[in-house]
Amino acid sequence: VRANLDGANLDGANLVRANLRGASLDGASGLHGFYCFGPAGSRNSYTWARWEAKGYTVHCGCQTLSLTDFAKAVKEKHGDSFHAKVYEAQIEIMKIVSKESKEAYENTPKYVAPKKEVK
Repeated sequence: VRANLDGANLDGANLVRANLRGASLDGASGLHGFYCFGPAGSRNSYTWARWEAKGYTVHCGCQTLSLTDFAKAVKEKHGDSFHAKVYEAQIEIMKIVSKESKEAYENTPKYVAPKKEVK
C-alpha cells in the first residue's frame, strides 16, 4: 500500500522513523527544504532534512541536529573515511537546499495547534 499525501500539510509533523518509501508527496506543504538521501553512511540508512521551527534540521538515525552540528558530528565520528566523504558531499547539497528554500519557509504561515480545553 502506498501513501498518497497529495495536498497534506506536514508543517510541524513528526516524521521520525516514518517510512515514506513510495509515498506520493506531490502537493504536500510544510516540507520546505526537504532533502533526503540514502541508503548511505555507516548505518546504510536514510538521512533527511527540512526547515523546522528551530531552523534547518537534519534527522540521521536517532540524532536530530542543526546542519552545522551534523557536520561536526560527521567529522568527529567518521574522520576522513569513505562514509565521512559521502556525508560531507550531502552536507554541501543540504547547504544549497536550505539556502534556496529559506525565504519560502519564512514566508509561509505556520501551523498552530488548537489549544486543548481544560475541564
